[in-house]
Parts: sequence; structure tokens; C-alpha cells
Amino acid sequence: MDSAKFELVTDFIEKPADGDCPSYVMGYWRSLAAQRMTFRKLGLNLDFHSGEKFFFTDGPNWSCKWNLHQIRRLAEKSGFALEDYWTNKAEDYGMVCFAPVP
Repeated sequence: MDSAKFELVTDFIEKPADGDCPSYVMGYWRSLAAQRMTFRKLGLNLDFHSGEKFFFTDGPNWSCKWNLHQIRRLAEKSGFALEDYWTNKAEDYGMVCFAPVP
């Protein structure tokens, strides 16, 4: 793969804070030109159109950004309740404790 023919892109996908879906970070390579990539050991050729995206994760995102409302909704939809939670002062990360709803 000639990395000079691709652009590494990272997008932040922001979702409404009062919705059920979290915001997330998505990363991919974008082809800068029409090109063919050859994987000799696999006997595989991949053709890319200019602007085509090549995702390197299984799924749409790398890192989800949940708020407390969304965590509570996720718990409710799964048959659990948010029993307690903790975040650092900057709210960069946290932990949650779920309990089954009887």
C-alpha cells in the first residue's frame, strides 16, 4: 500500500445529547486517486475510486462518547438500571455500575 495515495481522516460524529445514540470518533483512509492495491501474498487486488473510504475498524467507530442520559437509556433498554457512576473531575472518563431490574 502506498500511503502517499491515501489521506488518513478522523471525524467526530456528534449526536444529540438527549438522544439514545452516543457521539463517536470514526477513522478511515480516503483514496486520493483512482488506484489498485495489490496484496501479493493473498493474491488479491483491490480497486479504489478517488475519494473512496477504506475503514480499518470493524464497525463505524473507534470510541463512543456517552453522556449520563444515554447511559441510563442504554441500561433501561437492556433490562438494567444505573445503580451508580463515577467520573474524573474533567469528565474525560468514568465507570458505571448497572443492576438488573427485578
